Amino acid sequence: MLTNVSDGIKLIKERMASKPILLVLDDVDDREQLEALAGSPDWFCPGSFIIFTGKDKQLLRSHEVDNIHDMSFLSIHKARELFHLYAFRHKHPTMDFMVLSDHVVKCLQGHPLALIVMGSHLYGKSMDVWQSEVGILQKYPDAEIQQKLRPSFDALDFDKKNIFLDIACSFIGEDKDFAASVLGSSAHANIQVLVDKSLITISRDNNLLQMHDLIQSMARRIIHEEFVVKEVWSRLWNLSELRNVLSKNKAIEGLEVLDLSLKQSSPNFHIDGEAFEDMKNLRILKISYGELENFWEDSKVNYSGRLKALSNELTLLYWNGCPFEFPLDFYPENIVVIDLSYSYLKTLWTTPKCFARLKVMKLRHCRNLTNTPDFTSITNLEELILEGCINLVKVHPSFGMLKKLVVLNMRYCKRFRRFPCKVEMDSLEVVNLSGCSKLDKLPEIFSTIQTLREFSIHGTAITELPCFVFSQCNLQVLGFGGHEKRIRSRWWGSISQLSWLPSKIQHPQSQSLLMPSLADLCFLRELNFSHCNISEVSDSIGCLSFLEYLNLQGNIFTSFPAGCLSQLPRLHHLQLSGCKELEVLPELPPSLKTLYASYCTSLHQHPPNNNYYIHSFSMYFNGCPILFRNLSIESQVCMSQPLPDHNPSITTQISSLLQFMELPSNTCGIFGGQERQFFQGDLLEIIYHGNRIPQWFTNTKMGNHIHVELPPNFCYNKFRGYGICVIFTQKRSYGRHNYNNAPRYRVDHFDGTSLLEFYPFGYSYTGIRKSDMIWFCFTTWVDPNWQEAKNFVTFSIVHDDDLEVKECGCRLVFDEDIEETTNFSLTQDLPTPTEEGGAIQMWRNNRRFFWSL
Repeated sequence: MLTNVSDGIKLIKERMASKPILLVLDDVDDREQLEALAGSPDWFCPGSFIIFTGKDKQLLRSHEVDNIHDMSFLSIHKARELFHLYAFRHKHPTMDFMVLSDHVVKCLQGHPLALIVMGSHLYGKSMDVWQSEVGILQKYPDAEIQQKLRPSFDALDFDKKNIFLDIACSFIGEDKDFAASVLGSSAHANIQVLVDKSLITISRDNNLLQMHDLIQSMARRIIHEEFVVKEVWSRLWNLSELRNVLSKNKAIEGLEVLDLSLKQSSPNFHIDGEAFEDMKNLRILKISYGELENFWEDSKVNYSGRLKALSNELTLLYWNGCPFEFPLDFYPENIVVIDLSYSYLKTLWTTPKCFARLKVMKLRHCRNLTNTPDFTSITNLEELILEGCINLVKVHPSFGMLKKLVVLNMRYCKRFRRFPCKVEMDSLEVVNLSGCSKLDKLPEIFSTIQTLREFSIHGTAITELPCFVFSQCNLQVLGFGGHEKRIRSRWWGSISQLSWLPSKIQHPQSQSLLMPSLADLCFLRELNFSHCNISEVSDSIGCLSFLEYLNLQGNIFTSFPAGCLSQLPRLHHLQLSGCKELEVLPELPPSLKTLYASYCTSLHQHPPNNNYYIHSFSMYFNGCPILFRNLSIESQVCMSQPLPDHNPSITTQISSLLQFMELPSNTCGIFGGQERQFFQGDLLEIIYHGNRIPQWFTNTKMGNHIHVELPPNFCYNKFRGYGICVIFTQKRSYGRHNYNNAPRYRVDHFDGTSLLEFYPFGYSYTGIRKSDMIWFCFTTWVDPNWQEAKNFVTFSIVHDDDLEVKECGCRLVFDEDIEETTNFSLTQDLPTPTEEGGAIQMWRNNRRFFWSL
């Protein structure tokens, strides 16, 4: 008989040493516990397998655990299945609970513990209770879930708790190093502790801070609980609470973090400038709007009063559209980031101030700014963004002494003309001066910089490509050209032959001069030589093996050297739009994803139709009137009379595109003669201007969903696929050449369970507002879940608020349909183009083709 715990542990150790065992120690969070149960590998017989689970990686790491694995969250399908097992005791809920169930699963984001706890909590509850719980869950996690997550936070010391709450409120999605610089000298070590305890994660690919929504909700609940006890907010982010605070001059001395994130959909918001007077402890101030399409029209804040005072404790000041002049005594010595984009300020400060910690200054689109601050005592500035400051005429002379500056962005500073005479900016890696149309000269010091990774002077008045560019061995992005400028030929030769004569005149060979070879720029990823009057492309481009983006639009060459582009193994995007003399397209590399050749009016030969494209491939040929004129058309296609000026009819064009993409022009060809492929089938998508669902679609209905009855003897092995047709209208105008999400669809069993989840399509050209579009989708991809289908299935069209679905149609295709003598041509009953024009997009598997009428 065991008399105490130590005797029990002794007996366990003896048995562990006698033969191999499998031991699982769950929820290990204490060092003494770990030492007592598995103190050393010597305790165990060779061949034993010991598994620990816990939330503290450092504890396991210090115990010399051989391998540590992060548990990933469940996929949407697995999460739904786990939740259903606990909420309904089976995999498939009734239709009444399907939507609510999906809301819960979405909120819990694949967290296994939360799914089990919430499922058990909701088991057997009425729909009214479900609806209430879902509403609460969207704001705060369930109390039992909180109880499971809270100990990890409670075990932290004071500093780590504060950093955790700061990250939860204001730094999710931010760069880890950036956040650490704002949060203080010990932030790096404290962030690592939070990572080890699984409270936050850091994305491997881009070093961004991440946090599961449930943990973030827990953090915000903790802040709310502190407010209930102390009646003082330490951090504010909730719009309703912020509305009460910022519209009145209320005493909130304890406020440290104020994060106001507004979007276009946010209601009008009122901010009284005097509300900041008592916020003496404010460390972080963020008033942002996300990405507004037109900031000056879409921002939803109304301001009143004036800014009498602002905290000098600020380490981060992020205020989009600030309308106030700053107080004279505003001097936050420890500030790290200043972002006053879209603000109305004319000057930031006029006398030198020492901001030794300031690393980032962003003044994007400050329209009234005419000069920069004095940078004399800002010795550690690394990033300066002045993009869109359209009235900026000059920079302070101290600008040239920013020796640690890494990023300089003055894009579209249209009135800026000159840099200071003295410039010592040897750390520059990114220089973007594109659109500085008055800038015609660079300072000589630029020629000594050897660290450039990106250099863009596209759209400036600089007519010579500086020779120092060709000595930048680490250069990855090079932009030059714009405004139909001509390059002085002493820097040009091996890549092109240039002329100042009109493009229709023969360019004499004598004008071709040698320039430094681009082959030395071996790491170049992006090259922009648009509108440079290039009359001949040299095969030296073929040496740029890292090139991903090539822009030669608006030039006057007629063709490419043989094999020039096919040698580029990483080229993804090729921009040739507006090359009006281009007659023949070159052989394209297999890596290419997008080809823009719009308005190449002389183009009469498309690229070779290679069959080895393995990535998504999109081709845009709008405004190329003769490209498909000479293609032969299959005889069985219903033809209509050509339009005036020898423009082919819409049926001719669609048939030509089908032929070009090696597609049949009828449904029999699409669904017939193909072997069963369970996970990868054929897909054809067509979008163009139209408003009639063809007769082939035997099931039609107004609105965005349709029930399709299955045959009584439904046989999966005879099922070939299906076609969908949707008539939709774009409510909001984006202009004639912008892109918007097309509709998507989902397929459900008769009992509401899913066959296919919101299958996404590529972007589509949706044309003009209130113009009817027709969207076809034909697919032979039949998921094995169709084997369980019976009675009927429901096709639901899912779309954004900017689209309105008017009508939809569907048809299932079986073996017997393929054998019918009657056949549906894809080009029958097509509408003729309207006066506004139109567009056709085709998508087959991973290849997209775009053509305008």
